[in-house]
Amino acid sequence: MIERYFLIIDVETTKRNTVADFGAVLVDLQTGEILDQLGVFLYDEYITNADLFYIKNVPSEHFWSKRNAKLRRIQAHDMVQKGQRWIGATSKINEWLALQVAAYDPVFTAFNWAFDREKCRRSGIQIDLGRHGAHWCLYQSSKKAFLDDPDYLKFCLEKGFLTKGRKAQCTANSVAQYLIGSLPDEPHTSLEDARDYEVPIALELRKRGAI
Repeated sequence: MIERYFLIIDVETTKRNTVADFGAVLVDLQTGEILDQLGVFLYDEYITNADLFYIKNVPSEHFWSKRNAKLRRIQAHDMVQKGQRWIGATSKINEWLALQVAAYDPVFTAFNWAFDREKCRRSGIQIDLGRHGAHWCLYQSSKKAFLDDPDYLKFCLEKGFLTKGRKAQCTANSVAQYLIGSLPDEPHTSLEDARDYEVPIALELRKRGAI
C-alpha cells in the first residue's frame, strides 16, 4: 500500500543532546497539501537557557560555532516575540502528535530519521506513537534517488555542494535547492526546515516512486 500521509519532523538540539526546537509538518503526498504544522521551543530548554548545539574549535563565522550558537539563541527569543514560535511543554507536543495519529495515522519521518528519533526520545517526545522505519527515512531515500541522477551531480559540482572527498553531498539543503532553485541556505530552524526543505523533497521522492 502506498502511504498517503507523512508527518515530517525536524529538530534543533542543545549541547546536551536534547531537543530545543521541534517542528513537524503533516503533508498529504497525494495532493501536496500541508494539513497541519507545529513549531515549538521546548519549555525546559528555553527557560533554562540551555546551550544550543555547537562544534568546538571551528571558526567563529562558522554556522555551528559557539559564537553563532549564542546568536541563534537571540534569534529564538526574537521568533517568540514575533509570534513565529510558541513555548510549550513536551506533553503538549505529545498531545498534538496523538491528534495527528488519531486523525490520519501518518508515517513519521525526517530527513535524518535516526538522528531526530533519538533526540526526541531523549526529550520525552513520543516519536513512536506513529509508524516509521528506516525505509521511510528521507535521507536514505534521497541517496537512492539523487546520487545516481546526472543532473543532480552536475548541480552539486557547480554549486560546491561537495563532501571532503569531492563527492556530491546529499543533504536537505542541497537536495531542496536542486529542486527549488530560489531557496536560500537552510536556516536550521525546525519548522522552516521541515516545511520549506523537507516537504518538497518528500513530494519529489513520491513522484519518483522512492517513498
